[in-house]
Amino acid sequence: MRECDDYTCKEFRITIAVGQPIYQEGIKFCKTCDEFLEIDSYRCPCCKSNVRCKSHVKKWRDKVSSILLS
Repeated sequence: MRECDDYTCKEFRITIAVGQPIYQEGIKFCKTCDEFLEIDSYRCPCCKSNVRCKSHVKKWRDKVSSILLS
């Protein structure tokens, strides 16, 4: 099981302001660590799990709205 050691993430952790675009160049989200990280790799340096580099909300929202309108 992958776990966050909370030590490695502190080095790469960033905070996102409200209204600011979340997924910018070099900013990714690790679901295991539940943190936004400023890294250029596809794996979290802490837990070695895959990181998310783009938002999937629009895709989900379009699917749900099409089902509700049908």
